Amino acid sequence: MAVKFTINKNGVLEKAELINEMGVVIPDRVRGAGDREYCDFSNLTAVNIPGSATSIGAGAFSGCDWLAGAEIPGSVTRIGDKAFYDCYSLAAVTLPDSVTEIGEDAFADCNSLASAVLSDNITSIGERAFAWCESLTELTVPKSAASICDRTFYACSLLADVTIPDGIIDIGSEAFSYCGSLRSVEIPKSVTLIGEYAFEWCRSLTSVTIANGNTEVKINAFANCSDELIIHAPAGSCAERYAVGNDIKFETI
Repeated sequence: MAVKFTINKNGVLEKAELINEMGVVIPDRVRGAGDREYCDFSNLTAVNIPGSATSIGAGAFSGCDWLAGAEIPGSVTRIGDKAFYDCYSLAAVTLPDSVTEIGEDAFADCNSLASAVLSDNITSIGERAFAWCESLTELTVPKSAASICDRTFYACSLLADVTIPDGIIDIGSEAFSYCGSLRSVEIPKSVTLIGEYAFEWCRSLTSVTIANGNTEVKINAFANCSDELIIHAPAGSCAERYAVGNDIKFETI
């Protein structure tokens, strides 16, 4: 059993035919894993991406149900849209410092993903990048990312701890919706906007600290959270007005 690769003159993998149920090593002359190259490899269990690769294409490993590990080299700068979408067995991922962009749905629906180490060089994380990662328990958002996009961590049901660093400007709509294990959140002064339904149905959420008095809190941002939720923010802040208007306990910081 083996894998037959078709590589064009530019070093881009155009076609791969799986005849192996074990791990795959991509030939070192491949510059990038092309769009949807491996998506039908349901038996793929591991992959070593060569140091010559600069990107992982859209849907490259999407639907590889048994893919448990992927070695991503320091040459890769972008993880494409849906690159590892629906990889149910992928348990951990460490992105090297070279990665600056994570595409939409890149790791969405990776149900076994319990650990994701993101470098501080990442400037862009796409919508739903880690949505439905039901085993993810903790995460630090890179301080270099300006925004947390819509539904980025939607329905990460075991996510109990998240660190939002100073430097993040806005938190998108439904960014953390249905994160039922999330207990507390500290939102730094740099954040100017908390989007609609951003933390809706976070039923374990009992404490939110919003450091900036001018941070705009959109409709239903904290709807259907714990009955014990307390919002901590400066007196006279937008957060206080939101809390009062939605019958949520408020304490001044």
